[in-house]
Amino acid sequence: MWFLINQYSLVFSLFLIGPVSWFVISRTLDWRWATLFLVCILTGVLLLFYTQSTKASVIDTRSEWDGALSSGAPMLVELYSDY
Repeated sequence: MWFLINQYSLVFSLFLIGPVSWFVISRTLDWRWATLFLVCILTGVLLLFYTQSTKASVIDTRSEWDGALSSGAPMLVELYSDY
């Protein structure tokens, strides 16, 4: 469960901060301008979220591991345990 919160923390914080910022902006400007501002910010943040995410490749066999090491490309190794 915690990995979902960490992975989507940008989206969760947007859903918390979005309505509060809309309320504050709607008090100073018209509600239409506040809604337009919120939609623009929401679109920008979601575009940033989707362009920054990458697919994770899973290595299952020893030959895949040897191939990844010999490729010379940088890689991130994540080790985890079920215990």
